[in-house]
Amino acid sequence: MPDSIITSFDTLIASLEAQRDNISTQIAAHAAKGQFDDVIALGKQGHAVDEMRNQLVHLRQSWQSTFGGVTPAKPFTPPERGIRTHQSTYYRPLLEALIELGGKAEPKEVLPRVYAKVKHLLTDYDHEQLPSDPRKIRWRTATRFASHELRVQGLLTNSPPGIWEISAAGRRFVEETRLEVE
Repeated sequence: MPDSIITSFDTLIASLEAQRDNISTQIAAHAAKGQFDDVIALGKQGHAVDEMRNQLVHLRQSWQSTFGGVTPAKPFTPPERGIRTHQSTYYRPLLEALIELGGKAEPKEVLPRVYAKVKHLLTDYDHEQLPSDPRKIRWRTATRFASHELRVQGLLTNSPPGIWEISAAGRRFVEETRLEVE
C-alpha cells in the first residue's frame, strides 16, 4: 500500500482538525463579544468541517481495507484532546524563529529554534513518530501545519516551496503580542 496515500489522508484529517480548533477559538472570541450571529455561522462551518473529517476518515479506512492486504490495519483514530500539543502553540515560536534568522529560512533551519522554544510544552505523544511515516516526528509535522495556517492568515508570505518567510503582518503580530507574552 502506498504510504504516501495514507500520509495524505492523515495530513488532510489533521488539517481539518486544526481548522476545527481554529473555528472553536473564533466561536469563543465572538461569544465573549456577544456576536451571536457570528457564533451561529461559525458553528455551521464547524459542523461542515467535522462532517468532511468524518468522510475522510471513512475514505482512509476504505483505502486501507482495499489496498492494505488481507487484514486491514487498525483504523486511524485521532488522539484524545490534550494528548498532543495544540497546533497554535507553534505559531509565535515559528514567527520568532524566522525573525531571529533574518526573516526567511528553510524549515530545517527553523525547526530546531522552534523546538528550543516549545520543548517544555511538548508531550510524549508529540515526540512520537507518525505511524504512517516513521521518519516523521509529530511535533515537526505539527509545526509544518502551523506554517501553513500562518500562511493562510497572512503572517507568512507565499514564498517558494522549501522557504518560510515572515510577512510584515507577521512581524506586527509578534511585536503587538510581545507584551502579552512578557
